[in-house]
Amino acid sequence: WGRALLAAALDSGKPRVLDADALNLLAERGADLRPEDVITTHQGEAARLLGVTTAEIQRDRFAAVAALQARYGAVAILKGAGSLVQADAGAPAVVCAGNPGMATGGMGDLLTGCIAALRGQGFPAREAAVAGALLHAAAGDAAAREDGERGLLPSDLLPWLRRLANPFWFQSFGAVMGMDWHSSGITTSVIGALKRGLAPLSGELGLHVCGGRGAQSRKTPGELMSIGDRVGLDGARLSTTSRLRPSMPMRSAS
Repeated sequence: WGRALLAAALDSGKPRVLDADALNLLAERGADLRPEDVITTHQGEAARLLGVTTAEIQRDRFAAVAALQARYGAVAILKGAGSLVQADAGAPAVVCAGNPGMATGGMGDLLTGCIAALRGQGFPAREAAVAGALLHAAAGDAAAREDGERGLLPSDLLPWLRRLANPFWFQSFGAVMGMDWHSSGITTSVIGALKRGLAPLSGELGLHVCGGRGAQSRKTPGELMSIGDRVGLDGARLSTTSRLRPSMPMRSAS
């Protein structure tokens, strides 16, 4: 049944993400995949697909993921500490996120779901593989920061996947960046809304919104200095560079 299902998938002409036993069956029968296909392997699956040992895979992971891509013709992912994504003969993408708590059953299934969902939304194979792997790893890191790495479950990543995958705040923030305090009331109202929405996440995201509409805009220099004290930046110099007059005495910038 599994072999028949794989054959049907390979004959379908649809975008495909292959994982788990599909990879084991692929190692048995061999197949030429397409550049728009994605295979997601851990070291054991990669070893079976290449006919080598896991030690050989781990000895040179960059060579292994390049060999997977060259042999099967698909975008290849080699999961692990610093997951690698190889789409062609060029340099692979390296995912510098994730943590040891993610080495648990079901995490790979969640990664496959992330990539398949992005393919379903029209992302090209390489972009879906890179973005999906990074999104998955970043969600794992966010979940671990909240409750620790020990006992981390795939389901713990779901709220973070949703939050990180929806770019509303980042798009809105980018739409008003560069506007100074002399901008229209509409723009400053949007800044105020962004400020309220992002403030609870400022530490997590590293984004800080200052100012707002009316009297709130006059507090911007003080807010810049306060943020500077918290994150180690020179708030006084930020205020000066922003061409804002402080509403409180400024310390001299070093």
